[in-house]
Formats: sequence, C-alpha cells, structure tokens
Amino acid sequence: MSLKNWLSPKVLLVLALAMIPGVVCAKKEAWTDPTGKKFKGEPSGLLGPLAVFRTGRTTAQRFPLHYLSEADCVRFAQQLGGKAERAQDWEQSQSLAAQDLPGRVLRVADGKLVPAKLGGVVEPEFYVVFYASNSVGSSWGMMGSAIWRFQEVQKQFPTMVEGLFFGLKHSRSEHANMAVSSKLPWLVTDYDEQSRMDIFTRFSPEMAPQMVVLTRDGAPLFVTDESAPEKINAVFDQLVDLLKLMQPEDPRGWLDRVHYLKAVQREQSRAGHSEPKLVGNPLRAEVMAKYGVKSFVAVLRVKSDGSVMAVEIQPGADMPADLVAPIKAGLDKAVFVPAVKNGEFVEGVYEYRFPMTP
Repeated sequence: MSLKNWLSPKVLLVLALAMIPGVVCAKKEAWTDPTGKKFKGEPSGLLGPLAVFRTGRTTAQRFPLHYLSEADCVRFAQQLGGKAERAQDWEQSQSLAAQDLPGRVLRVADGKLVPAKLGGVVEPEFYVVFYASNSVGSSWGMMGSAIWRFQEVQKQFPTMVEGLFFGLKHSRSEHANMAVSSKLPWLVTDYDEQSRMDIFTRFSPEMAPQMVVLTRDGAPLFVTDESAPEKINAVFDQLVDLLKLMQPEDPRGWLDRVHYLKAVQREQSRAGHSEPKLVGNPLRAEVMAKYGVKSFVAVLRVKSDGSVMAVEIQPGADMPADLVAPIKAGLDKAVFVPAVKNGEFVEGVYEYRFPMTP
C-alpha cells in the first residue's frame, strides 16, 4: 500500500490542518466537556483519539474526540494549525517544553555529567519529570523505582518518551551527585539554569518528590508524589495505555479519529472533492506475511457513511488462493472517512495496495 493510497491518522491530521481554511493561533475559548459542563481552554494537541486542552498554567483536560461537536472539531483543528508540529530534530523544535532544553540539560556518561545532545534526534511526545531533592530519602526511592520501567517504556515506544531530573532545595554538587550516583538514564537539568526553564519550573512542587508526565506542549497528564514502586508503576501503566491508544492500529481509537476527520474533511471540501481516507486498517502486515501473502491490490467501494459495500481483489495477487476470502472479509471491516463532494458525504472508491511503502 503506497502513501498515496493510505495515510496514517497522524498524517491525515497534519494534512487536514494544513488545508482547513481560517487556521488561527490557539487561544482560550469556551468548550464543552463530556458531562456537558462549559470550561475555558486552549487546544493543546491531539493524542491519538483524544483532544487535549490547556486550561491554566498547570492544568489540562483531555477527552475522546467524539465528545466534540462537528463545529468544535473544526474549531479545534483551526486552532491546532498554529501549534508547532512534532520535530524530527529535537534541537530545532518549537514546542513549548523543548524550548526550555537547549543549553540547560545534561546526561550521565562515564560517571560524570556532560552536555546533552538533542540534535539529530526525534522530539519526544512526552516528558516524565522527576522533581527530587538530595536530602529527601523518598526522592531517591522514587527515581530508583522508576529507572527500569522508564527504560522498558523507551524500548517499547522508541522516541516517544524522555525523562528529566529537576532538583529541588539542594546544592549544585548534591544535584550532580544524585544524578551520577543513581546512574540516571534520563536528562538532568543544569542546576544553575533551572530558573530559566519556564514550562518545567511552573510544575515544581513545594516539597519533593513528585513525578509528572507532561506533553511536549506542557500539558500535564499524570502525577504522583508517592515513591512506592506500585505507585510509580501505576503512572507508567497509564502512560503505556495512552501510548498504545495512540497507535494507528489500535481499533479503540478508530471511531473517534473518524468523527474528528469527517468534520475536518467536510469543511475543507465545501467547494471541492476528496476521496475516501483509510483510518482503521484491519489487516496486519506481520500476520499476512506469516501466512504467505506477498502482494495484492484490492478495490473497495466505500459508502457515504464510511462503511465498505464491496471488495474486489484485482488480478495478479501473490497470495495463497484460500486466503482471498478471509482478506476480503477483513477489508469489509476497514474504517474510512468517506468521500466528500461540495460539503456532502458521497460514495467513493479506494484502492488498497499491499504491502505498504513509506
């Protein structure tokens, strides 16, 4: 399947934001939460099927996209158009959290602290921040309990998560000793530069320790001030579940993504036409490869509601004959944003190619 024929939800969102008219900078406005209550918030980002709002300097709200009305989906998308996209080069990022880092963070290497290199690395989506103090025993316990789990999460979701040790109420030498002796695998602040780190400073608690998970836009997601391993693991469990939910292949997010993208696609095609876009791909490349499926092209007829009405495997497919029927049955369950013509959803045709190519 080529990129021309299939777009991941992330790419769909980027294209939609680029094409939607009237893109404006995010600002605090009135929105409605899932309970029907009004709140003031600024669109912060999309985390898979979740809309995230910053509601204050240190507060945020998030909920599934289907709770936004069609008009609010469009308004949310318009305001996100003014936000920095996730950078392929972390050092060049314009995201709020990333702008705090250049020249102000270190890493433990060979038993000492050295300047952290951010260039040439993809910007993380999340920061796990440890506010800790050398003189507070539970600070040591919190970070010690977190190390192995943090490394597991980084291994499972490469480039998505970074950590940061932010020192509280101790000396520069104590700060360095705490990082080096603990062999911390995450970023360490330059203690003398902490006061210039606006996003991370604003979440600094009165007393250590505290562990906070922030988005790259500085929206808080999860927090604990307890150092027991089970409490630390509970935060990481929540983060891992969110990371899984954000994956394009997780069906839990398909309907929310479709709800949002239908609103955006209809808006951008008020005076034009757009073809169906695949959001939920029910076929797994690794499974098909296991059973000998090498390549095929299928033509899908997509209804105006995004459901599939017909699937035709084209001549020349390189796969076992007895898998044709199961693959057609699988594609029947594909989830689409339907075609749009002059602001109305219409039937459309989609060409599904396997294997996918970047």
